[in-house]
Amino acid sequence: MNDPFDSPNVPPVVESDNVVIAQVASTFAKHESPIHLASYVVTWAVIFAVLVFHVVRMNFAPIESRLEATKADLLQVSMAAKLKVGIRQISPKDDPKTEISTFDADDFPETHWGEAILLNEVEGADAALSQMKNVERSMDTLALKLTPDQQRLHNILTRLFADYDDGDMSASNVPQSEREFLEERFGWLGTLALTPKVGSDVNVRKKVEQGAVSFIVMMLVVAVAFCLMLLTGVVGLCLVLVRLASKKLACRFENHAENGHLYGETFAVWFVFFTILQLMVGEFIPGDFHLAGAGVAFFASLLALLWPVVRGLTLSDTRKAIGWSSRTNPLYEAMCGVGAYICLVPLILAAFVVTFLLMQVLSAGGLVSFVQMDGRNAPSHPIIHELVKNNPVILLTTFFLACVAAPIIEETMFRGVLYRHMRDSTIWFPRLASVAISAGFNSFIFAAIHPQGLLGIPVLTTIALGFSLVREWRDSLIAPMVMHALNNGIATVTFILIVKNL
Repeated sequence: MNDPFDSPNVPPVVESDNVVIAQVASTFAKHESPIHLASYVVTWAVIFAVLVFHVVRMNFAPIESRLEATKADLLQVSMAAKLKVGIRQISPKDDPKTEISTFDADDFPETHWGEAILLNEVEGADAALSQMKNVERSMDTLALKLTPDQQRLHNILTRLFADYDDGDMSASNVPQSEREFLEERFGWLGTLALTPKVGSDVNVRKKVEQGAVSFIVMMLVVAVAFCLMLLTGVVGLCLVLVRLASKKLACRFENHAENGHLYGETFAVWFVFFTILQLMVGEFIPGDFHLAGAGVAFFASLLALLWPVVRGLTLSDTRKAIGWSSRTNPLYEAMCGVGAYICLVPLILAAFVVTFLLMQVLSAGGLVSFVQMDGRNAPSHPIIHELVKNNPVILLTTFFLACVAAPIIEETMFRGVLYRHMRDSTIWFPRLASVAISAGFNSFIFAAIHPQGLLGIPVLTTIALGFSLVREWRDSLIAPMVMHALNNGIATVTFILIVKNL
C-alpha cells in the first residue's frame, strides 16, 4: 500500500493482516513470562501513584498564600480596558454598559480596582468610586483584610477618583510618588487611571490611546493569522480523513512485543525521577534561578533512558524503539510535523469550545473553586507570572524551555517511551484498538500532570492525541517534536506580545 507522502526511495510499511496479528498474539505468551507480568503490575502501580500525586498537588491544594495580585492577574481587565479605549479611538460612539464581576473570597481586590479604572474611563469618576466602595463592602462582609501595599493602592485610587469627581482633573491630592507606585503595580492600566480624557497631559494621553490602537491592530493580525491557519487546517484535516477512509495513508510504526515491559519500566523510572527533581528545584533553588533549575532538571531526567541499557538492551535498539531516528530525510519529517500541526488546529479549537462550555456548566453548578477557574485559582500556567516581568533573560529562558526542552523531553518520554510500551503491550489487540488505547492513555497522563488544572485536560489531551497519531504515522519523534515546539512557540510568542503591550 503506497503512501504518497513518503519518500519514493523508502518502501512503505504495510499494516499487518489478520494472519500476522494472530501469529503475533500466539507468540505473545512466550515473551510475557510471570516476571514480565509482574513488571507490568509494578510499573502501572508506580505510574498511577505518581499521577495521583501530581493531580492532587496541582488541583486540590489549599488556596495559595499569595494575597496580592501580580500583573498576570490583571491581564484580563487590562486587555478589556485597552480594547475599550482602542475601539473608541477607531470608532467613537456611545459605549455599552461595562459589565462588572462580583467580588468573592477567591478574588484579588486589585482586579476589581482595575474594573474601577475602566469604569472611570467609560462612565466617569462617580461610577469608579461606587465600584471602590462595593469592593470595600464585599471585603468587610467576607472578613478579608488588605495588605499594606493593597491599602496604599486603595487610598491612591480613592483619592484619584474623588479628585476627578470634584472636577480636579489634575488630581492634586495624589503626589508623584503615589502615581509612580500606581503605574508600577498596574502598568498601562495605572497610566490610564492617571490620564483622564479631559484635563490630563495631552501627550501622555495621546500615547495611551495610541498604545490601545496598536494593541487592537496586533490582536487583529493574530486573529487573521489564526483564521488562515484554521482554514488551512480544516482543508488538511478533510484530506487526511479522506486518505484514511480510502486506506491510502500508511503508518510506519512497528511493534516489538518482546521488550514492551522494559519501556514501561523506563517511563516509571523517569516519572519518579522527574517528580523528585521538580520537588528539589522548588524546595532548594532560589526563586530567581527556578527557571534555570527547571531546565537542568528537565534534561537531567533523560538519564532514565539508561534503564533499558541496564536491563540488557543496546543504546542503538533503544534509540530506534523510542523514535530517535528517521527512515526519511529529517527535514522532510519536520515538514510533516508542520503540516500535521496545522491539521490539528481545528481540533484544538473544538477542545477549547468544550472547555468553555464545561466552565459554564460548572460555574452554574457552583463548582468554580473546585475546578480552579476563579480569581487566584484561575487555570493558567504559573510561568505567566514570570513573563509579565518583561525581563529579557526570563523571556529567553522561558522560550528555550517551552520550545526546545519541553518538546524534546516530553515527546521522548510520552510519545517515545510510554507510547512504545503501550503499543507493544497491546499488540494482540486489533491495530485500531491498540492505537486508541495507547494514544488515549499517554495523552491523558500528559495532560493531567500539566499545571493548567483540571480544565486544561480537554485541550491538552487533544493536542497530545495529535502528537501520538503522528508518532504512529511516522514512527519517528521528529514530527511530534516539531508539532510540540510549534504549539508552545505560538502560545509563548502570542502571550509575550500581549504582555509587552500591557
